[in-house]
Amino acid sequence: MNRNLNIVSICKDPEIGAVMKRLLEQEEGWTCISCTCPESVSMLLEKNTQIDAVLVGSGLSDEEEQNIQQQVASLNSFIPIVHHYGGGSGLIWAEIKSALGIKN
Repeated sequence: MNRNLNIVSICKDPEIGAVMKRLLEQEEGWTCISCTCPESVSMLLEKNTQIDAVLVGSGLSDEEEQNIQQQVASLNSFIPIVHHYGGGSGLIWAEIKSALGIKN
């Protein structure tokens, strides 16, 4: 049985972001809120207090990634930030599960 997860996904490329969202939501019980604007992350975390992980995709600058890390840490330091820059669907699921300590 899979664990229910709520994930915020950020990727500047809307098409890649849509694929990431689709892949994540193929996993039973997983929900993904996808955005393309780094500044939206803190707002999404404030509105959705049951977020289990933040997935950072491609297209963000180092500064934007650092800002996201700071936003997440200031709101809930226990939310893992997972970086995903490509690879197959198995990789994205494994990255999330690993960050959350979920065994298959």
